[in-house]
Amino acid sequence: MKNRIFILKELGINSVELSHIYRFPTLMRKRVKTFKKINNIPDTRIKYQSFTELMNIIHILKHKFNFDEKFIIKNSYLFNIDVDNVEGMITDFKKIKIKEKTLFDLINIYPRILLYDLNKVKELIDLYRKLDIPYQFSYFFIKCLSMKKKKFLEIYKNFENNTELAVWSKHPRFLQLIYYHKLVKKRLYYMKYLNCLDHANIQIYLSSKEIFLRFIEGEYNLKSKKKLLLYVFHNELGKHINLLSVIQKHPYWKCVPLLMIIKSIQYLKKYYSVEDICQNIHIVLYPRSKIDCTLNLLYKKYSQKEYSAHYLALCLYELEKKYYFSGDGIWPNEVTVFKSNIFEDSYHFDKCIGSINNNYKKNKDTYYLNGKAWLEYLLQ
Repeated sequence: MKNRIFILKELGINSVELSHIYRFPTLMRKRVKTFKKINNIPDTRIKYQSFTELMNIIHILKHKFNFDEKFIIKNSYLFNIDVDNVEGMITDFKKIKIKEKTLFDLINIYPRILLYDLNKVKELIDLYRKLDIPYQFSYFFIKCLSMKKKKFLEIYKNFENNTELAVWSKHPRFLQLIYYHKLVKKRLYYMKYLNCLDHANIQIYLSSKEIFLRFIEGEYNLKSKKKLLLYVFHNELGKHINLLSVIQKHPYWKCVPLLMIIKSIQYLKKYYSVEDICQNIHIVLYPRSKIDCTLNLLYKKYSQKEYSAHYLALCLYELEKKYYFSGDGIWPNEVTVFKSNIFEDSYHFDKCIGSINNNYKKNKDTYYLNGKAWLEYLLQ
């Protein structure tokens, strides 16, 4: 309302009435000659931006955020900020720090945050607290603060009900997963059909097209395996748990899919304490099905009262004894190492693509393509 009053006064209407404010959108669409005639004003230029409001914006940008003229001109969208909204943001977030960065630091990194609606940002941060999402994660992806609360909650619940995505809910890049949810789901379904989903991690979901293509061809990168495995241990066993040096003693620790490790840990936690699991940490490298089968045999063979504290150690022993303690026991029966041959057998690949297309006939956004063309669509 204040902006409209300033504009009308600058256009020559000395006494602004409620009728002028109410009819503002209509008046702004009038031709210059018609506007002057209706309001009995002399020859002036029509301006849609109030000079007074514009000067206030420039003052805030220069003196409160220390933006120079060159920066302001380069980011001309800043002229569209709401002064009251920005001043409220400064007041409400004055004492809040994200990763030791103040609001002013964050705005210098990502000035577009000034366009975000203050009330919606506050609602979203409040939702973070309720969902136990550290608002510090916002530092890694400030764009997520532009999302609407309802939409964010809808996507979050969807991810929580998905085993493959829920495991990353405490990862610092989780907000990126939510923001790019369409891309993430597209890649999730695609990897599921190619039977390589267990090997995927949060970097793969958010990677570039080139890296994703290399991944599904079997050339996945293991450089970040330590960090991701540490995240899994902290998330599933406790923040004080760091058994990387122990787990690395296994010759094939890098080759075990993270999702398989997570499933094994979650299965073991149902029946054993974290302490028992940590004392036999190498057992988490084995497929859940093998662990379950071996434990059931041990339950029948030995008394639970007498051997309950040693079941995991016995299980680990039995799992490796069959393979002469070479470490080969970690491989699932049906495969040895992950290697996708989707481009080597065009018949099976086209059959796979056909199956995917049939499942998405109801989705108007999905193109019915074949072979590599379908892959290219997914990588967009």
